Amino acid sequence: MMGKTRKLLQAAVLLLSLFGVIGATAAAQSAPIALKSLEVELWPEFDRPETLVIYRAELAPTAALPAQVTFRLPGSVESMHVVAVEREGVLVEVSPDAIQLQRENNSLLLTFSTPVPRIQFEYYDASLLTKQGAERQLKFEGVASYPAEKVTFQVQEPFQTEKFTLTPPPSSTFVGGDGLTYRVVEVAGLALNETFTLTANYSRSSDTLSAQNLAGPPAEHAADLPVAPAASATPPLANENLTLGYTLIGIGVALLVGVAGYWWWSKKAAPAKIRPVARRPKRTAKRVEASAPVASPAAVSLPSKFCYRCGTALRDDAHFCHACGAERRKE
Repeated sequence: MMGKTRKLLQAAVLLLSLFGVIGATAAAQSAPIALKSLEVELWPEFDRPETLVIYRAELAPTAALPAQVTFRLPGSVESMHVVAVEREGVLVEVSPDAIQLQRENNSLLLTFSTPVPRIQFEYYDASLLTKQGAERQLKFEGVASYPAEKVTFQVQEPFQTEKFTLTPPPSSTFVGGDGLTYRVVEVAGLALNETFTLTANYSRSSDTLSAQNLAGPPAEHAADLPVAPAASATPPLANENLTLGYTLIGIGVALLVGVAGYWWWSKKAAPAKIRPVARRPKRTAKRVEASAPVASPAAVSLPSKFCYRCGTALRDDAHFCHACGAERRKE
């Protein structure tokens, strides 16, 4: 009984360890997503009067893939222009059927699944740019959907722009292969739900779009990508993974408690072992044959050569004891 119970207990401990590993793995897969880098580009008056907004992000190495991501965008966004993932340096558009858009208060929630760390999505927003004659003001406000280690904002100056200023001031400025000037603002990082704001002011005497006057090909963006089922399968939600992990751990604990309870009950219910009393070896009594009764000393007959009364040695021919006078007994 004890050996069987011990084996059951060992099996329960082994299963508990296995469930713990599986549960920990499931819980790890549900760890909060973070971004290794985030880049936001603003292209006002580029190929449409609205401002083109481009997000480029790379998931942190700790993110389990495939990952389901959700970005909170301004409520003024009407639809997504394109959503893509980067596979081996090539942008592949996510199928529109695999994209979820949901309105929440004054925000638009964009949700999709990615099998790779690098993602990119774009949209147009008509509310960012305001015009007053030749004066323009571009104001962008956003919120960090995930904590980001490194953040870069890049603003493209429209064609034939004058008196361009940017707040916060740019960290660097460069001219792209398309002949347009780009202002770069670098941020050390953003915390979850932290807000960020950029404001650009400039003057233009013309409403001509920049795309009509490029000196070369524009910077890379996902405007004309072929549609491909990059991430049509949606992975389990984070809370489902977490629930699975806790369920497996709970089953393991319940199994261990059950086996331990059975072992305690069987030990308590088992009858106490009675130790046998060591028996003394049986004595083999030897049967003694009955012998002639032994006479008491008083009744012992002395040899006839002695007087039975006083014990004096008698002469052979004497009939009486010469000492006490007792008659000699006959043999």
